[in-house]
Amino acid sequence: MSHSDWQSMSIGSLGRIVTGKTPTSKKPELFGDDYPFITPSDLDFDRPHVPTERYLSDEGRQSQKNQILPKDSVCFTCIGATIGKLCKTARPSFTNQQINSVIVNAAKYDAWFVYYLLRFHGKKIASIASGAATPIVNKTTFAGFEISIPPLPTQRKIASILSAYDDLIENNTRRIAILEEMAQAIYREWFVNFRFPGHENVKLVDSPLGQIPEGWETGVVNDLLKLLSGFAFKSKTFVDDGGYKVVTIKHVHDGEFQTNSMSLLDSPPDRMPVHCHLETADVLMSLTGNIGRTCLVFGENFLLNQRVAKLHPHRPQDRPLVYWMFRSPDTRQRLEQIANGVAQQNLSPVQTGKMEIPIPPLELRDSYAEVASPMVEAILNLNRKNANLRTSRDLLLPKLISGKLDVEDLDIDSGLTAEALEEATA
Repeated sequence: MSHSDWQSMSIGSLGRIVTGKTPTSKKPELFGDDYPFITPSDLDFDRPHVPTERYLSDEGRQSQKNQILPKDSVCFTCIGATIGKLCKTARPSFTNQQINSVIVNAAKYDAWFVYYLLRFHGKKIASIASGAATPIVNKTTFAGFEISIPPLPTQRKIASILSAYDDLIENNTRRIAILEEMAQAIYREWFVNFRFPGHENVKLVDSPLGQIPEGWETGVVNDLLKLLSGFAFKSKTFVDDGGYKVVTIKHVHDGEFQTNSMSLLDSPPDRMPVHCHLETADVLMSLTGNIGRTCLVFGENFLLNQRVAKLHPHRPQDRPLVYWMFRSPDTRQRLEQIANGVAQQNLSPVQTGKMEIPIPPLELRDSYAEVASPMVEAILNLNRKNANLRTSRDLLLPKLISGKLDVEDLDIDSGLTAEALEEATA
């Protein structure tokens, strides 16, 4: 098929454009657990389906009936630094007023294709935003943005290719979550509830932390690990195309190491401590803002920025214990208690290192390592796979959406599955 078969049109031609609306907080009965209520904070730049923090009730649906989005609508954030964050609804949903959505005309256009089309044009749409302090793309501007669309069969082929990547990424992400839950459950059972193997034969004794199993010690975090702080990089040394990536707070999420949108360097600064060179399986924790978020590093040539700590165990085999200790809600709650700052929370590495903890005997720590280390390796392996899939998808996306890569002769239908893609890319 030649590119001449593609048609130029506006986003508004793809379906009905809906701007969301937030129900009044004076009527709490409008919120419930029936309909996802999507806000920019729920969204990402490259995840089609996202969980939401809030939901509307059936009464809320009645109050917002003109804003309801059916399944397979495409939601696009149109304000501030979040312009371009987007998703595709998996069920009837609502959004707040910072999001414009396309209820796609399914007779003419493929919803998945529209999702990838908007993802491709995200930065261009952001560039036409008005407002100096807070950029905004209003409904009229959004609807009038010009795009190019191929015939429906081609849309479906392109969408099938790209969505297969995202399906496999989502499958791997679910597998990571299951592994995290399993290891966290074992950690909590052994080291919080004290129901470790053989606990029936060990009595509890008094300690400054309350009752702990006999043979355990009362110590501090520093007895188990070192908290190593990052380096204060100079922004003037950042380059457009460097071989080293700077890890900041925004890249450290709960159980997720986000590697997109990193500042780059040609080489590490001479004064940077050696420990700021990060390696796969290093444990990182945020020290500012949403403090205590913890994740595992995967990949090469990452450098540690200030306000992020590396949790370096004295014994390498204690890495899983350190990771899931700091992923534990109990530890997170204690960290929040020792954090300071009014406008923004800050966590001191010195104070964190002095936090008292019960320290299990070496034999039990080694037993946990035997159980949890394979889970760490599996998580890292799945993260590597996802990183490779994202790279391949992001290389293909502009070529497919722009028509530079012709799919007419490709033997692909809309039923391309993640499993088939995994076999093809193994």
